[in-house]
Amino acid sequence: AKAATYPQPEGVLGEAMISYGRKIGEENLYASSLIEMGESMKQIADLKYNLDDNIKMNVLEPLHVLSTKDIKEVQNHRKKVQGRRLDFDCKKRKKDKAFGSTPTGSPARSPGWMGMYAY
Repeated sequence: AKAATYPQPEGVLGEAMISYGRKIGEENLYASSLIEMGESMKQIADLKYNLDDNIKMNVLEPLHVLSTKDIKEVQNHRKKVQGRRLDFDCKKRKKDKAFGSTPTGSPARSPGWMGMYAY
């Protein structure tokens, strides 16, 4: 994963500190502190690589699976349900026409509701 990703700046800085600390000489106090700090920076870079891998594996990949597979599956089920609902509505309208009632079922909207009271 380290080779494929962008190099962490802490790792680059740590490598430079270690190389220049060794060039100065390890017996020098400044050089030894450069080497120790460089090793610490490289450890921070390794931790950041691990964090990136962890985020990718535990957050980004499940989110990608959700967006590609699960949402498409839900949309497919919604299409099926919509089709069944249309079939149900059509069959209900046909049944209502056969019995002479309105599609809404409300007596206030039936075609001859005023005739009942117009004596």
